[in-house]
Amino acid sequence: MRRGAENDAERARRALARYEEAWALSDLSGRDRLLQQLAWAAFEAGETAKAREYAEAMLVDYPQEQNLADHTHHGNLVLGRLALAEGEIAEARDRLLAAADVERPSPVLGSFGPEMGLAKLLLERGESEIVLEYFRRCGRFWERGEEKLAEWTRAVEAGETPDFGHSVRR
Repeated sequence: MRRGAENDAERARRALARYEEAWALSDLSGRDRLLQQLAWAAFEAGETAKAREYAEAMLVDYPQEQNLADHTHHGNLVLGRLALAEGEIAEARDRLLAAADVERPSPVLGSFGPEMGLAKLLLERGESEIVLEYFRRCGRFWERGEEKLAEWTRAVEAGETPDFGHSVRR
C-alpha cells in the first residue's frame, strides 16, 4: 500500500460519514444531489456494498432531470470500477461505455468533461479499443474537450497512456 493510501481511505471514510449525515437530514431533492459524492466516497473508503448501493440508486431511484447526465456518468463509472476490482472486465467495459451514453450533458460534463479513472485502468489492461470508443462517445457531450479527446486518442493509438490530469479522481 502506498504511504498516503491509508490516509486517503481514512479521509474517504470521514467524508462518507458526513455525506451520510447530510443524506439523513435531506429531502428527496437534496438526496439526489448527494448520491454522486456518497458513491465515490464509499468507493474510495473501500465500502463496496455502499458504493454499489449509491451508484445503483443514481441509475434508478433518483433520476431528476437536472442530475440525470451526471448520475448516468458517475453511477456507471463507480459500478465499472467495482466490476474491475472484482475481475469482471466485460462488465467494466460495458459500464465505461454506458457512462458516456448521456442524452443531454449536464453543465459539469459539458464544461469539465468526463472522468477518466476507469478508462485509464482499462488501458493499463490493454483495453485500448474500448477506451477509444469511450472517447468517441464522450465527444458527443464534451464539445469543449474536442482537442483534449483528439490528443488522448493519438496517444492511445500510439500505444501510450495519456496524461489525463485532473480528469482522474485517483
